[in-house]
Amino acid sequence: MRPDRTRLGAEAAVGGLSTLADVPMGALLENKNLKRLLAAVCGETGSRRLALQMCRTHPRTIHSWLKALRSGRPTGAQKVFRPLLQAVQSEKLSIIAAVIRKLEKKP
Repeated sequence: MRPDRTRLGAEAAVGGLSTLADVPMGALLENKNLKRLLAAVCGETGSRRLALQMCRTHPRTIHSWLKALRSGRPTGAQKVFRPLLQAVQSEKLSIIAAVIRKLEKKP
């Protein structure tokens, strides 16, 4: 079964951006620059509607990837990024995935 590209795209965009910005998911909609970035990243995977819904439904939620980084554990983000980046060529998502990988290795 092929992973749902829209679902993976929304998870990668919301999880990745909220983790890198160190903010709850809802902050991606409150800050105009983060909102613009979210729209651009989602545009590459067609996941904008689902990503916005995730942020609106859970505005104060700290994404599990950010929680993991804060506690020094692996995020598991590559389980989302790997299949997504095999299906979609996305420079923005590739950069987000690479930065999260580096942060996971940081002591």
